[in-house]
Amino acid sequence: MVEIIEESFGLPRGWMDGIVSSSTNTASSYETRVLTPRQRIFLDLLDELPESEADKLLKTLEEKKQYYNMIYEEIRKKKAQNAS
Repeated sequence: MVEIIEESFGLPRGWMDGIVSSSTNTASSYETRVLTPRQRIFLDLLDELPESEADKLLKTLEEKKQYYNMIYEEIRKKKAQNAS
């Protein structure tokens, strides 16, 4: 489960276990980050799911993020086009 979270969030393997040294740029940028109560709840819920369901949820969230990014770009381009 930890590996899935690390991979999904672009963290180096071992980051959540505290194995990765702070010399890694990605690790050091996350080491000082404090989780919000909402993020803690999300991770707790994710840990309670069966592995297959957690994988599906992460995939769904990644797809939604890509979709929202695509919609944002479409709106941005449309506004830029209308401004010219």
